[in-house]
Amino acid sequence: MNHFLKAADEATLQAALIAAGILVVATVPVIEIIEGIPTQVGEQPAFALSGGFALDTIGTISKPTGAVVTVNGLEVPEMTEIPGCHANLLGELSDEQRAALGDVLLPAPPTNPFRVWAS
Repeated sequence: MNHFLKAADEATLQAALIAAGILVVATVPVIEIIEGIPTQVGEQPAFALSGGFALDTIGTISKPTGAVVTVNGLEVPEMTEIPGCHANLLGELSDEQRAALGDVLLPAPPTNPFRVWAS
């Protein structure tokens, strides 16, 4: 099932996904080529999705205002930013995960989504 998410910013979105157990904090090796040999020189933090989920982080969305502006001699639609960090989540949510996502999980899909999963 497709779920639409919206948070104030990316950090808030990530925190909600971590609290829901959907996004897992992990570490990945840092590899450098030393004298022609791939060598692990450390680790860095990363995120992984728990099984059964796909996440499409969109970020900021812009929409046309209806006005036209001239940019470099060309008339283009004027755009305005929709506040927040937007994402699509594909997968089945448990009741506990829905509760952990809280207000980040939109109660209904947008009438005209900016981006959707290919089907």
